[in-house]
Amino acid sequence: MVSSCCPPVAGRPVTGGGLRTAQLIDTLREAGHAVVVFVEDAALGEPIDGIRGFAPADLESQLRSARCSVVVVEQWALVAHLGDLDKPLVVDLHGSLLLENVYRRGDVELTLDAGAKLAALGRADLLLAPAAAQLHHFASWATLAGFDPRELPLAALPLAGVPEPPRADDAPGLRLVYGGARWPWIDSLAALTAVAHALPDLDGATLTVCTYEPPRHGLPLDEDLGTWPEADAALADRPAVTTHAGLPHEVWTEQLDAATVALDLWEPNAERLLAATTRTIEFLSRGLPVITVEGAAWAESLVSAGAGWTVPPGDDEALAALLSDLHAHPARVAAASAAATRLVAERHNLATAGEALLAFCDKPGRPPRTASLVDSLGALKQAHLDEDLASAKAAHAAEHAALVARHAAEVDGLRDQHRQEQRDVVNEATASREASEQRHRDEMSEATARHRAEVDRLTADHAARQLAAETEQRRRASELEAQTRTRQDAQDQSHRDAATATLGAHRAEVEELVEQWTERLRGAEVAHRKELTDAAAQGDERQRALVAESEERLRGVVAEWQERQAALVAEWQERQAALVAEWQERQEQLNADWEVRHRQLNVEWEERHRQLNVEWEERHAKALADQLADHTAQVQELNERNEVQKDRGRSDRNQAREARMRLEVELRAEIARLHVELEAATAPPPEPDPPPPEPLRRGLGIPLPGRLGPAARLARLWAEHALDRPRD
Repeated sequence: MVSSCCPPVAGRPVTGGGLRTAQLIDTLREAGHAVVVFVEDAALGEPIDGIRGFAPADLESQLRSARCSVVVVEQWALVAHLGDLDKPLVVDLHGSLLLENVYRRGDVELTLDAGAKLAALGRADLLLAPAAAQLHHFASWATLAGFDPRELPLAALPLAGVPEPPRADDAPGLRLVYGGARWPWIDSLAALTAVAHALPDLDGATLTVCTYEPPRHGLPLDEDLGTWPEADAALADRPAVTTHAGLPHEVWTEQLDAATVALDLWEPNAERLLAATTRTIEFLSRGLPVITVEGAAWAESLVSAGAGWTVPPGDDEALAALLSDLHAHPARVAAASAAATRLVAERHNLATAGEALLAFCDKPGRPPRTASLVDSLGALKQAHLDEDLASAKAAHAAEHAALVARHAAEVDGLRDQHRQEQRDVVNEATASREASEQRHRDEMSEATARHRAEVDRLTADHAARQLAAETEQRRRASELEAQTRTRQDAQDQSHRDAATATLGAHRAEVEELVEQWTERLRGAEVAHRKELTDAAAQGDERQRALVAESEERLRGVVAEWQERQAALVAEWQERQAALVAEWQERQEQLNADWEVRHRQLNVEWEERHRQLNVEWEERHAKALADQLADHTAQVQELNERNEVQKDRGRSDRNQAREARMRLEVELRAEIARLHVELEAATAPPPEPDPPPPEPLRRGLGIPLPGRLGPAARLARLWAEHALDRPRD
């Protein structure tokens, strides 16, 4: 079940479309069908258990996920959102949506709505309407939608409800109730005003009016308010009249239970006379007899069943008389209330009213279809357009052929003329271009010579500056190298002097030690000899012992002297090696310092050289750019002068062409005039063989000024030829 109107929900008012949706749901569920209810998000509002909200763009996907076997749609406007869904489709036509849109929009432009309606009805497999008047109305639409009028898939599904138990016979006095949405197509102003006027004469009678603003469901419609503002003003502060706005549906039903007679009165219009109002079935289900308008969809059923009364539209006296009679005869109201309960129970219950829908759901079928009115009109319009297009193409082809032929002739003439003019222009342009190119070559040669001279001068300046920088760098390097060598020689000399002084001191110390040990040896030798002399007197054994001891002591002194000498030599060698190592280290340090300084000087020299090169290149580039700019300006000036000359040449050629065309026109006119004069002059005279008109010959020889000269010469040739040749 798909609807854009929400069925009754606690705490909310409900529209007629919502009540109709509830009837369809209850009919199917009472028959044992499982029903999934989809209500448009704009009408649903907050989520409700058992109802799925949908956005029109997502309706097709949601229906596919529900895996339904039959789709029932309340009103045809939602059919366009079903997409390619291929399911048996039932469309309930609760009222004329087109007529309602007229009142909503305030205009009668129904073309687009009618096309959409026919397309929607053409997809349906079963169309339902609640009243006989609507069956006749929608039969025409179904026929235009492409169905066979002899087998229209159109059936009645009357409004139905669940009847309440019969009311007690001792009902209170006359209590009238009126209710519903404040739709712009419902005009109840006159009827409610007449009832309000009649109530003061009916002791204890009351009127309760329950209305609410209709939902817009997000539609961008500027609806007309109809006569409801005037009705509010007319009912304000009326005795025995109570008004309520926006009552929830359960409170509205409580008002119905407290009432005794219901009013469904309005001014007749196309929509009201066609509509089967759902508020009436609510009245009848609650055991309320209904007063409505003659010609309404419910009128015949109410009167025949005794469940209500009708009054002529706009007849306030008849309405007042009926109310007075009902007030005076409560039994009549009680009998009508019982008849209302029987009418709903017997003829407007869910099972009886829903027979056509239930039969279709048990055995869905697809009725035969043909092309709809929209398709037929489209095909007819397309055929007319194709015919117009073919005719236009044929006429265009003929016109095009004629234009092509005429254009070809004109092009041939213009081509010959253009070729001659082109040859003239080419010759003139060639001469002008050669002169311009020669001037340009001369100026380019002069500019190139100046540029080369400037480049040579800048190159010489750069070479001189570079040579001076290199000479200065070499001089500074030579000075630094000389300074380094001087410092190194001084350090070498100082080191040599220190080494020489150390060596001399060492030699002096060695010589001193040698002398000391020589003296000691000499003293030892003397002492030894003395001991030998002293011991000579003693025995040989004592002598040998002394000699051995003396020799041992002498060897020890010699060994000590040798060891001391070796130690001094080793110490001297170590000090000499240390001095040599220190000298080499200082030499290496000086060499490293000299190399670092040399590299720094080289880096500084290269950086300076690079800066000089960059400065020279910048100056050279600037000079070249200046010369190029000057040269470009000169070339541009030459081009502008050349363009000016070309424009002047084109202007001269155009002027010459215009002058030639004017001359041709004047020549043709003059030739035509002369031709006429010549024909008149060369007409056969009345006398046979007249002498040629000498004045004409003499007149043709008169020189003419300006551009008439060539025309006169040409005319003279034609005239002489005509005069010299006999004519028939």
